[in-house]
Formats: sequence, structure tokens, C-alpha cells
Amino acid sequence: MKNKVLSIGLIGLAMLIISPSSAQLFGKKKAKVAQEEVATKSPQAGRYTVLGEELPFFRMKTHDGVVVKREDLDNGKKTFLVLFNPTCGSCIALGNTFKDNREAFKDYNVVFIAAHGMDDYLAYFFEQNQLDEVKEFYVGLDESNLALDVNIRDGMPQLNIYKKGWVLERIYTGSVPFEYIKKHF
Repeated sequence: MKNKVLSIGLIGLAMLIISPSSAQLFGKKKAKVAQEEVATKSPQAGRYTVLGEELPFFRMKTHDGVVVKREDLDNGKKTFLVLFNPTCGSCIALGNTFKDNREAFKDYNVVFIAAHGMDDYLAYFFEQNQLDEVKEFYVGLDESNLALDVNIRDGMPQLNIYKKGWVLERIYTGSVPFEYIKKHF
């Protein structure tokens, strides 16, 4: 009986040591940093998620009631489009990153867009990062399915970066350090 218990214990220990999560147990913590996504046409991805595709037409309503369409953005500037959930911690942190570095974004279009129906949660988002005070950024709710059309469905927030002419250059998901973002200036 003791040998059987010892064998089972050794097998369990061996499995623990070789498992991917064991790195965290033994102090070799994986860094949770933004994943650089190469956008693909997967079955669950939106329609406009392939690098090189154009930003689709959209309509959104900002937190203060202003309607913004793609045509309102400067086509001659790079566009940083953030899909976010107002209660998501990483989304709030990315909002803070943009706010804290707003001077760096003065020559770019910046759009934060949450899915339609998230109205009740925007106030919480703004309490956490005061992004509503940055008048140069458009922050609001989707009224045109853009959040579905450009979402690769691999986590929030999702940062889509479009070159001049609204051509998709890069997609990041998750926590995105400013060092990754400024590579695209």
C-alpha cells in the first residue's frame, strides 16, 4: 500500500513539475504583457480583422452625446482604435496609459469604443481614469457594430492600429505597455 501511495505521489509531483503552470509555483512567473496579434480570419473573428484591411465605416456616440463617424477622423493621420469593456481592469489601465501620455498622441486619431448597451458602465470607467477629460480623444459607445466587425475575440482591451488611410497595421490584446504603442508613432 505504501509503495502504491508513494508511486502515485511521485507521478503527481512529476506532472506538477512539467506542467506549464509550475513555472508560476517555482517563481518563474510568465510576464502578462500584450500579445502582438497577427490578425487572421478565424471563424469567431470579425469581418475586418486581417492586416491591410481598411477600417470600416462606423458610427459612435461619445459620452457627452456627440456622434462620431469614420469620416470625422483625419484620414491622413494614424488611428489608434481601442475596443474596451468599461469595467475591465486592463481596459481602465490602457485608458490611463493613453491619458498619461496624451501629448504623445496629439498628432493621431484616438478612439475608445465600447459595445452598444454599456451606457450604464461608462461612468465607472471615467471615475477610474478621467479619460472623459481628454477632449482630443473620442470615447463612447458603438452604434454600428464596429466592435463586432473588428474584434478578433482574444481578450480585452483590443488595440487596433491603423496607418494613414485607415489601413490595419497591428492588433494588440490584453495589457499593452506604452513601449509597445510608441513603436507605431
